[in-house]
Amino acid sequence: MPQVEAAQSPLLSFAIPIRNGEKVLPKLLDSLLAQDFTNFEIVISDNASTDRTLEVCQKYVQQDSRVRYHRNPENIGLNANFNLLIELARGKYMRWIGGDDRLEPDYARKCIAALSTRPDVIGVTTYQDFVDDQGNRDYREYTGRRLDYPQAYRRYGRMLWFMVNDYRYIDPIYTMVRRDVLLQIGGHRAVLSADQVLAVEMSLGGAFTHVPECLAHRGWKFGNDMPREKLLRQNFHQDYEKVRRQTYLNTLAAFWAPVMRMQMSWWEKLLCLPPLGYCFLRMSQFRLEDTFRKVMRPLKQAIRQAIKTSTIS
Repeated sequence: MPQVEAAQSPLLSFAIPIRNGEKVLPKLLDSLLAQDFTNFEIVISDNASTDRTLEVCQKYVQQDSRVRYHRNPENIGLNANFNLLIELARGKYMRWIGGDDRLEPDYARKCIAALSTRPDVIGVTTYQDFVDDQGNRDYREYTGRRLDYPQAYRRYGRMLWFMVNDYRYIDPIYTMVRRDVLLQIGGHRAVLSADQVLAVEMSLGGAFTHVPECLAHRGWKFGNDMPREKLLRQNFHQDYEKVRRQTYLNTLAAFWAPVMRMQMSWWEKLLCLPPLGYCFLRMSQFRLEDTFRKVMRPLKQAIRQAIKTSTIS
């Protein structure tokens, strides 16, 4: 077992936003404490859990001084809990991680090494897979150009391309980044697709380097059809009514807003428009496909029922 380094200001903060995670936290915390790089802290923000999350966390706090626990007196919503962790963390680098996720033992060491050799970048990505409760694995590597462009408008366009093509290619929110960048941005905003909007803002903040290994594992519910209203309440809670009225056009506006705030020349801002237009076309396509599926679903059910009735007759 590696020797634990005592540090007032750890180099890395693993940030865990959790609510009712008594069943998943032990596996996650064991995964983090097994890292072969030791100059880190684990910061848990418990979003007013109603199960035994408090007891589980207290056990780990007593076992290892690198584990810190904070409990919100009331549910502030998932995204607000993510943002709170930016303030609670102390590390130069920060890595959000979900309760169902885990990391390879060499994740931190390899990512820190990659960042140490590239002081010009703000974050480091790795490959990741997605595994459901039955052990089914979904995985795809993308070996093309990623987010290492020196020009902000090129990174912006690349991130938008990733956002509307394949979620398996990159997971910018669940990756290691410089915490001061997140502090400057302010974290998630109260808009639809808040993760994607933050990812786009991060791309404007600086380049990312990449470790071409599968070092991260995401828990995933394949085919998760959580109702939109429930999803919005879970993520935004206090801002539910505000976000509920938004459309995907509001999301596009949120993608464009950081470009206008960015210190770029007018022609660089103009060069951000084509990828935003591509994003609009892809989102429109998804919207049409979703509408078509909703129309066809009851029609298919009616046809099956008619065939079943005629067969019985």
